[in-house]
Amino acid sequence: LRGVTVVACRASARAALRVLEGLRGEAHAWDTETAGVDPTAQSPVSFGRVLCATCYAGEGVDFGAGPRLFVDNSGGVLEEFREYFADRSQKKVFHNYLFDRHALQRAGIEVQGFLADTIALAYLHETHLSAFPAPGPGQRPGYGLKFLVQHYGLATSEDHVESPAWANVEEVHAAHGTPEHAQWVDYATRDAVITWQLFAMLRRILKAMPWSGGGAKTYWDFAAQYETPLAVELGKIEQRGVAVSAAALATLETEAEKAIQHHQAAFQTWSAAHRGTDGEPLSPGGALVDCTKQPQLKHLMYAGEEEERSFRVSGQKIVVRGLGLPPLKGKKAVCKDSLVRFAGSPESPGLAHFALVNRGHPP
Repeated sequence: LRGVTVVACRASARAALRVLEGLRGEAHAWDTETAGVDPTAQSPVSFGRVLCATCYAGEGVDFGAGPRLFVDNSGGVLEEFREYFADRSQKKVFHNYLFDRHALQRAGIEVQGFLADTIALAYLHETHLSAFPAPGPGQRPGYGLKFLVQHYGLATSEDHVESPAWANVEEVHAAHGTPEHAQWVDYATRDAVITWQLFAMLRRILKAMPWSGGGAKTYWDFAAQYETPLAVELGKIEQRGVAVSAAALATLETEAEKAIQHHQAAFQTWSAAHRGTDGEPLSPGGALVDCTKQPQLKHLMYAGEEEERSFRVSGQKIVVRGLGLPPLKGKKAVCKDSLVRFAGSPESPGLAHFALVNRGHPP
């Protein structure tokens, strides 16, 4: 496969490691493909095995047959990379570091030299991406790798970024010499490529964002100072596990659900109490507005008073009109900063207060 260097024996592993040695201190993006674990229901701490690991460190790097490295772990050759992964001076980037960390740990590989997780970097840049519409059929918004590369313009819907529908990835992985296996290698290594590209772009963005309260520091400094060490400690906690009281958790869950219901009811009462300039309810059916749903909040906050949109809540159709608030930094985002600005506090009323006052309707 053009541009891909396959490592399937100890000799080819040592050759790849010599190239990585020459890249010491630079960012190497890694990804793993696993079997035997359902990430939606199981933890990689206790389930799964690594089929392959892939690496990319830039288009100018040549591992022998190209810049994309595919380490086939069928014969346990990943063991040759044990010292490399344990080397703190070899800087490694992941998309979902904790998953790959635990997957490699189950293969006997300890990960040191962790530089960044592109999920955390993207969240630091934009906290509201989970509210975005899906980019296409069968795709999910949020902080998934495929969504992020399209969101940031690193790939289009026509690019090969989606996983083919393989019924059994272990069989495809083992089917050397077949078109399906070539497709598998291409897909796996592309994940490492786009992780590296996403990292490089987000690092540039965060380095240009001043960190409020950090003096001359930037949000990249914030990520390095807080996010990366925190992820490492979280990995240790997950690996070791935490003893909890099931009874205490059940009590806390009940209390939390009551608190959510209380605040939801208060918001719904507030939403239903106000009327627009025409004397009609600002949000007909406002007593059913679900403040946990970002699309409803987004419309309420940013749409104009004359703009109506219907939503279905608990099987009922409600109609919401907007307050017409100005976007935050040019973006109609439903994130922490925008919600604080919207809601305010007892000491400092938010924009929702002033939007209603300006219309002549005291909140």
